[in-house]
Amino acid sequence: HRLESSTGGKGIRRALIRAPFLLAQRLRIYPIFNFFVLWLWFKRAAPDLLHINNGGYPGAASARVAVLSAKLAGVPRIVFVVNNLALPPRNFVDRALDVLVRRFVDRFVTASSQVRTLLTEARSVDPARIIQIYNTVRESPTVRRRGEILAEYGFPPDCFLIVEVAFLTRRKGQINLLNALVGIRERDPAAFERMRVIFVGDG
Repeated sequence: HRLESSTGGKGIRRALIRAPFLLAQRLRIYPIFNFFVLWLWFKRAAPDLLHINNGGYPGAASARVAVLSAKLAGVPRIVFVVNNLALPPRNFVDRALDVLVRRFVDRFVTASSQVRTLLTEARSVDPARIIQIYNTVRESPTVRRRGEILAEYGFPPDCFLIVEVAFLTRRKGQINLLNALVGIRERDPAAFERMRVIFVGDG
């Protein structure tokens, strides 16, 4: 009983702490708060370079706010990494922010040629200011063979093996693979029976 009360109390405290921030988000004033907090930090720290590592574009609201606050705080160089797809602008405010971001960011960096194209076409970024740096993985020798892995998990040698390597989180979409398997089970039970799946990752 004590444990349940303690857990409930923590949940209430957490909700009370988060409430002002959620309200600020709903009222669309949270970016203004972020702007001033970041501007003060950039003024004090006076970095020579701001490196923003974002998801897609525009991605997190704080990413573009950081560009504006850093430039007004006098940060001389800004690099903006886009790791996912660039989406078209939604409204006038979106387009206006893009004008400032394009002006203030010195280089955009992406690993994907598709993202480079979308940044150019959907967000009018000058392709000359986009650097493509491929994601790389150091090759290592294979230390285990298929047969060893199947034997360890008790899978039949003729199974159709699917291995997904990713951080275990909703945004990585493991649920999509599981839903696809459900569809295969309904359409082709014999094929489904041959399938085995291994998820590799933390989370």
